[in-house]
Amino acid sequence: MVQRIIFWVFGMSLLIGCSGKVSEKETPTIQSQENIIQTDSVATNDAEIIAPKGSQVFSESVKLRYLSILHGYILRSINVSECEGTDVDLGIEDQDKSINSLSITKDAFTVQFSVVENCCSAFLCEAEIVEETTLNIIYQPFGRHCSCNCQFDMEYTFQIDDTLEDIGQKLTKIKHIQFNNEPTSKVEFKEY
Repeated sequence: MVQRIIFWVFGMSLLIGCSGKVSEKETPTIQSQENIIQTDSVATNDAEIIAPKGSQVFSESVKLRYLSILHGYILRSINVSECEGTDVDLGIEDQDKSINSLSITKDAFTVQFSVVENCCSAFLCEAEIVEETTLNIIYQPFGRHCSCNCQFDMEYTFQIDDTLEDIGQKLTKIKHIQFNNEPTSKVEFKEY
C-alpha cells in the first residue's frame, strides 16, 4: 500500500510537469481511511511518507548493505552536478553512461561518469555487485518531468573495507563496472 501511495505521489508530480518557473510545493500527506489486513501482519496508516529532496545516497538500501557486508565496499559519498547541456546540444547522447575517470587508492576508489537524464531530475543512488565481479552503479532519477534532457556529471566514492579478512571473508575483486543494470554499459574496472 505504501508503495502504491509513493507511486501515486510521484505520478502526480510527473503529471504536473514543468512550468516556466521552478518552484517547490509541499507534498500533501495521504492518509488511508482503513487499515489493510494481510495474512501475516497488519499495516496501519500511522506511517508518514517522506519524499526525498535532492540527489542522495539511498542509505537504507539492501543492495548497499550487501555491498558492504558481503563484498567489502561502502558507498561513502555521491556528487551530482547541475544540468550541463541540453538535448539540443549535439552529441550529449554519446556521453550517456560514460566513465570520465576512475581513481583507485589503497583504501578507496572514485568513479566519475556522465549520464543523460531529464533536466528536472534528482537522483537516488546505490550500487551492488552483480555477476560476481561487476559493480553495478545505480542512479534512479526522480522528481518533476520536464520536456528536455541534459547531461549530469556524477561521482561515486567507495571505501574499501579491509576488515572482512579479519572474519575470514575475502574482498570481492571488481573486474567491470556497469550502469543501471545495462550490460551494454559494461566497461573494465581500471584507472582512466
